[in-house]
Amino acid sequence: MGRFIRNIWVKTGNASLPDSRGTVWGIGFSPDEEQSHIYVLDGRHEKVHILDHVTGEILSSFGRPGHQIGNFTVAHGLTVDPKGNIYVAESGTGRRIQKFMPVID
Repeated sequence: MGRFIRNIWVKTGNASLPDSRGTVWGIGFSPDEEQSHIYVLDGRHEKVHILDHVTGEILSSFGRPGHQIGNFTVAHGLTVDPKGNIYVAESGTGRRIQKFMPVID
């Protein structure tokens, strides 16, 4: 049994079209000792968000719906390797794994 510690709400949408429901389909952590970043797969909007681990604030995002390189089609899983590369797996009609180097704006 686990003890609840904290909730990080990943809200989606924008000021003109807010969406308070949020969506998280996958999660990974930066490989540094502090795990200073959390990588979150937003499957509903086909994006990866980079969050500050302490504050939960979205620092950067990448991706969008589509079939081109860097776009996602049914993004379904996320993992991070020891060097910090982010891998996103797509299912359904996506049928691929894409590799990214994290860049924080």
